[in-house]
Amino acid sequence: MLARADRPARPKKPGNCYHFGGLAGAFLQASAAAVEAHGVSKLSLRSIARDIGVSVSAVYHHFHDKDDLLKALAAAGFGELAARLDQAGARPKALAHLYLRFAVQHPARYRLMYQVFEGGDPRVRRAELEAFERFAGAAKAAIGDRRSSQDAQRLAEAMWAWARGAATRLLAADADAQAPDLEHRIDESLAWLGLVEPCL
Repeated sequence: MLARADRPARPKKPGNCYHFGGLAGAFLQASAAAVEAHGVSKLSLRSIARDIGVSVSAVYHHFHDKDDLLKALAAAGFGELAARLDQAGARPKALAHLYLRFAVQHPARYRLMYQVFEGGDPRVRRAELEAFERFAGAAKAAIGDRRSSQDAQRLAEAMWAWARGAATRLLAADADAQAPDLEHRIDESLAWLGLVEPCL
C-alpha cells in the first residue's frame, strides 16, 4: 500500500506519470521509459532501482512485485491519457486525434494498458473509466437534449470502441508519431465518424 505522501496526486506538468508523486512517481516514470525502450519482458524492479539510484528494497516499499508495478503503470497511463483528452473539451474529432496520437507516441505503454485492463484489476478499470468519461461528456454535448441519456452513452461507447480499433490498426501498421502524414492518416481513420461530424 502506498504511503500517504505517495497516494494518487495529479502532477502539474503533462508527461509525468499521473496519480503518483514522490518516489513512486519516479519509479513509474523510469518504468514507462524502460517499457518504451525495451518492452515489458525486460522490465524488472532491480533494473528500475538501479536507474533511479536507490536500493531494490525501496521499490518493494511501494510495489509488491513486477505485476503490481505493471498495474500501477497501466493505471497511470490511463490517467495521463485522460489528462491529454481534457485538452479537447467536448469536441469528438479533437478527442479522437488526441487519443490516437497518445497511442502512436506510446505504443508499448498503450498495449500494456489494455493487457493489464483485460486482467480486471479494479484500479486499472477505474482509471480507464476516468478516460472514457471524456468521450461520454463529448457524446452528451453532441446529442444535447435531442436524444436520451442512453443514446449518449451508446454513442460514447461506439466512439471509444472505434478509437481502440483505430489505434490497434495504426499500431499494427507501425505508424510513426513523427511522420508528417500522421494527422492525415488519423483523419482517414476518422471517416466513419461522420455520425458526429455536424457536432464537431
